[in-house]
Amino acid sequence: MVPESLRLAIQSSYSLLLEKQGFKARSGQRQMIAAISRSLCDAETNGLSLMEAGTGVGKSVAYLIPSINIALGKNKKLVISTATAALQDQLVNQDLPNLKEVLGTPFSYGLVKGRKRYLCQANLDKSLHGGTSGMAVVDYFEGGQALGQESLKLFTTLESARTSDQWDGDRDHWPDTINDNDWNLITSDRHSCMGGRCPFFSNCSFYEARESVEELDALVVNHDLLLADLMLGGGVILPAPEDSIYVLDEAHHLIEKTRNHLSARMNTGASAGAVGEIINALSKMSEHFHASLDSGALATLILGLRSQAEQFLTAIGQLEVAAEPVSENKPDQIVRFEQGKVPEALLVSSLAALPTSRKIRTSLEQLSHEMEKLADSDSSDSKEVGQSWFPLVGEWLHRAESWHELLSRYANPDSDEQYFARWIRRNTRGGGFDFFAAPIDISTQLDELLWHRAAGAVLTSATLSVKGNFNRLLTQLGLPESTLSESIQSPFDYANIASLELCVDAPDPRNEFEYDQYVTGLLERAIEADKGALVKGTLVLFSSNRQMERVYEKFEAEWKSQILMQGLIPRMEIVRRHKSKIDEGKGSVIFGLRSFAEGIDLPGDYCTHLFITRIPFSVPDDPIEATISERISAGGGNSFRELSLPNAAIRLIQSVGRLIRSETDSGTVTITDPRLKNSSYSRYLLSALPPFRVVERRD
Repeated sequence: MVPESLRLAIQSSYSLLLEKQGFKARSGQRQMIAAISRSLCDAETNGLSLMEAGTGVGKSVAYLIPSINIALGKNKKLVISTATAALQDQLVNQDLPNLKEVLGTPFSYGLVKGRKRYLCQANLDKSLHGGTSGMAVVDYFEGGQALGQESLKLFTTLESARTSDQWDGDRDHWPDTINDNDWNLITSDRHSCMGGRCPFFSNCSFYEARESVEELDALVVNHDLLLADLMLGGGVILPAPEDSIYVLDEAHHLIEKTRNHLSARMNTGASAGAVGEIINALSKMSEHFHASLDSGALATLILGLRSQAEQFLTAIGQLEVAAEPVSENKPDQIVRFEQGKVPEALLVSSLAALPTSRKIRTSLEQLSHEMEKLADSDSSDSKEVGQSWFPLVGEWLHRAESWHELLSRYANPDSDEQYFARWIRRNTRGGGFDFFAAPIDISTQLDELLWHRAAGAVLTSATLSVKGNFNRLLTQLGLPESTLSESIQSPFDYANIASLELCVDAPDPRNEFEYDQYVTGLLERAIEADKGALVKGTLVLFSSNRQMERVYEKFEAEWKSQILMQGLIPRMEIVRRHKSKIDEGKGSVIFGLRSFAEGIDLPGDYCTHLFITRIPFSVPDDPIEATISERISAGGGNSFRELSLPNAAIRLIQSVGRLIRSETDSGTVTITDPRLKNSSYSRYLLSALPPFRVVERRD
């Protein structure tokens, strides 16, 4: 039951916001506001809800109004998490400012970022001047490479801007793009950051930003930062779950994002290189300590660690020998292990390497602790040594933890509660082999880290259910059955403003040559036939980069001048150029992959014709979905009906959602894959889509 005072506050906020913006109330928006209000105030639902909201509902307003009012009323923080920067910008620069103007209670809000978005003054100082102690420790690990002239010029400019308070150290606030290679040298992470022990702490960009975070009532973050905080136990970077109400927008990404955070990876080539650098650096460290400090215990620790590193280098070589025949001589191709079971040779080498990785991790934990003690020392010499070496040892420890985690997952058998997809890949560019292990079930972790602790949580997206059924998602996310689940329909009159064109005469997509010829010809004819297409936008979505490139190459040069293809141009630059061409009255066609199927807003004339070249089933070699499929089949289920088909339906809904973005939009969706009409599962997929006017195209 929503308390009367909160109910009135929510109603007032909504009415005032509509009046301010000159809008009329939307029935779907009102339905969503009421449902979220009930859920966040209902002990029976534990404050948890799934809100599927079709395009045009206005879901950001629908969740902000009740959630911020209830969070303030309960003295909780509101944490709004998204998957894309575009939505974060909309929330911070548009939705929250508008709401603040009409809300009866004042509140503060802001965008919260991770540590790696901020400058590390200590690393900038080391890169430019060799560090405060003159040791240039970074040279031992980075190979002693001198900065290029462009990097040197950039770093000098950054230092000047930061020390003169012309820049706050936020990467996103620098007027020009800073490439990743340069930025990685001058930022830090939790493993290498010294916190209050750092000589630059009083001017630290990250901690300055973090101080302001503690005062915010509403925090806008991305899913990665939210999950990173939860993996640390919660309340480390963001407010504790017990003190927070969460809104997870674009929540259909949450399973994949969580799985990524819980996955382990190791490249043997890069790992061997890193271990070699550690061995060299330990020799220099030993020499330095011998000359400057009287510490027998430290010398013994370093000597033992070097011996362990040498043993681990041998163990990595044995892993590569075992991986060689398993990789089946397939460069850069995934070799998945059926049901996640590690082949015997790899199991033996993993078991042999695991104890050494554990010893290295333990020794580095001890060495890190010793560096902390030196950094806290009253002796200026000891303090300098600790401050200089602590960040580097932190990086080593981070690597050692990842090595140990991967090897643990390869050496230890799965349990009934936790099982993994495992695969390897020969890496021809970086050398060695990539080892992967990803958890199949992430429900228990999310339940323990978030759902059981949060003061409330709203999960929302346009695609959360399969034909209105949320059971599959509830199970995957570990949400309790009591979670309030509602599907709120789009207000758009799809039947009168958009048509769905089915290509019933298209050849079988498995016949690549004939199918590519058909798609190319269809695109040419469709654009030419539409007189308005020369001044309007077309979006073509491909399921694979190979098919996109094949079709592109079939076009004549005059056609290619109209096509903006993903991979040739950065994603957001494609969108900018596309809109610019349409605004100038010119035609424009985008060729894109799955990343263009969501998070891209092309309203009005920017997209009047959408082509989808294949039903978006997962690629056959997707190791995670293949392993899940095996487990479903082993349990007597139908993996196609229970996994592949629902996943394809959700992706297809996301894809067709690119066409109609507002009530004034209109256009055509053409799906060239004939299986959408001719297969045994076509009715299932069509019934999941918005109610377009369906047209059968015959060529």
